[in-house]
Amino acid sequence: MLPRVTTPFTGPEPVSLLEKKLLDNWGRLTSETQAAIIKQTNEFIDSVLADGSPEFMVKLGFPREQIKDHVVETFYWQLAQFYRYSTPSRIADAVPALEFVVDTYKRCNPDGQKIDIFPTLYLGVALSKNPGQEERAIKVFQEALENLDKATQMPHRGLIWARAYFSRTLRKKGRVKEAKKQEKLIREWILGHPYSMPPSELKELVIEDGQRDYVFSHPEMMTAFGQMQERKDPDTGSVVVIDRRMGVTLVHQPR
Repeated sequence: MLPRVTTPFTGPEPVSLLEKKLLDNWGRLTSETQAAIIKQTNEFIDSVLADGSPEFMVKLGFPREQIKDHVVETFYWQLAQFYRYSTPSRIADAVPALEFVVDTYKRCNPDGQKIDIFPTLYLGVALSKNPGQEERAIKVFQEALENLDKATQMPHRGLIWARAYFSRTLRKKGRVKEAKKQEKLIREWILGHPYSMPPSELKELVIEDGQRDYVFSHPEMMTAFGQMQERKDPDTGSVVVIDRRMGVTLVHQPR
């Protein structure tokens, strides 16, 4: 059977490592619990890589003909998200997992007409957090962004998050003009969707601790968000955003 875990936030019954409920509650887990689940996920992946026989697949609950690499790919993608949302973020550790996901997709699409956009963007972020890998990160970011039209879905949170890392990596390498282009694209999307999520969530996607902010410090952004206030209901977790400039009040339910 697939490995399962129990946490205080997912209910009394054990949940699969792949269940959405686990990732949705990931930020509420302690760092120690997150690390333990990441360790368990890695150990499971190692066991599949070491065996992966038809008999092993049946033991896990898969059909005998299930392809080993596809099982590993699924768990590596979940592992990458565990790394991203850990406290503190461990996205830099996700490079091997994301390389496997991206390479497996390319092997399954040898005509080169398809690219797994968001794992590729994640890989760019992970590489950018590893010293000495900035140039490779830039190439990976470019490959993903040049193929956005081929994406089957467009998770804007992930796209904004990745663009912000791309812009910071470009600035680190002295490519300021290219960085400004990415920052402009981020600002344009946010200004076009100012109430898509609370300002604090938007800033969390775009701003990195210890790094200069080139997005929200822009005059257009300061005008748009300077008179927004938000407060969180401690009982329901909902966030109330008041835009005094536009006379708008919104309630964002917890994700």
